[in-house]
Amino acid sequence: MGRFRGIVFSALLVVASIGVGVALARAQAQPDAGAGPAAAAANAQAWTSDVPRATVLLSRLHHAAAREMLLGDLAETRATNPETRRYGAELSSEFRAYDQRVVGFAARVGIDGSRLARVYAGENVAALRREADDLARFANATGDTFDRGFWVAVAQEQSAATDMLPSIAEGGPELARLAADLGQLLDRASLRALYITRAQMPPETSNQVKQVSPTR
Repeated sequence: MGRFRGIVFSALLVVASIGVGVALARAQAQPDAGAGPAAAAANAQAWTSDVPRATVLLSRLHHAAAREMLLGDLAETRATNPETRRYGAELSSEFRAYDQRVVGFAARVGIDGSRLARVYAGENVAALRREADDLARFANATGDTFDRGFWVAVAQEQSAATDMLPSIAEGGPELARLAADLGQLLDRASLRALYITRAQMPPETSNQVKQVSPTR
């Protein structure tokens, strides 16, 4: 039970940290009140002209969405708890729709799918490899062991995705909007995860969690 309590506390940390990333991304996404259509067009042109940088930042969004989709697909087919399976179905559906937006926008600015699929310099390659190893281990588990591993992976992945939002939001208005939208998806997904993990805990532990829940 101590391990499961740690899982829930990890999810709580994810929820607490997401608000920061979303706020920063939204701030970057807000248009300048004094800028007219000409200025907005100039900003968009300046951003899309920097294709190498745009490719790296869009690739990060693409990979973050892909990892959420993979987690969701695994939970939908392998989880024991019905709520976990339902969560997985929602996770894969929501992030698949978001990823289609990312891929579609990249195509409009001349960045094809093969370039989005690459992992570029500047990514934390060691962390990505460690996440992949952890995913492979729990993906082969069954029963409650799978469910516990799934929630650990959700907490770790959503926290890592949130951490990158502010730097992506600095890439320009379009990237800031995509980063803000990803932040909102992560926020909702983490809150749902927190609700489900609380419901799966005994009453005495659930009361302890409520005492440390961040104010929303």
